[in-house]
Amino acid sequence: NNLSITSELGKILFITPAYFDNGWKPSNIDIISAVVGRPLLVGGFDIKARQPKVMHKLVPPGSVYIIKRDSFDELKKSIMSDQYYYKRGFNKFITINIGG
Repeated sequence: NNLSITSELGKILFITPAYFDNGWKPSNIDIISAVVGRPLLVGGFDIKARQPKVMHKLVPPGSVYIIKRDSFDELKKSIMSDQYYYKRGFNKFITINIGG
């Protein structure tokens, strides 16, 4: 598979921590390369139940994924479908075109 860097690839840069069901890897996305830091552990305490909430491993801000450009829409759909995290300020990213 030869990919044209100028037309087929793009970067995703997460500017906030991101949650994915599969850990560091978004589902159904064709990832070419990724630079991902150590996971951030996020949890809390349920006051009503008087017990700790489940700890989740989140992708740290600054993580970069190089994906096929046609996966941008699939990634946006995947992130937007999980409104719980998105509305709380997680999963925010910018897209960067590679080349021309």
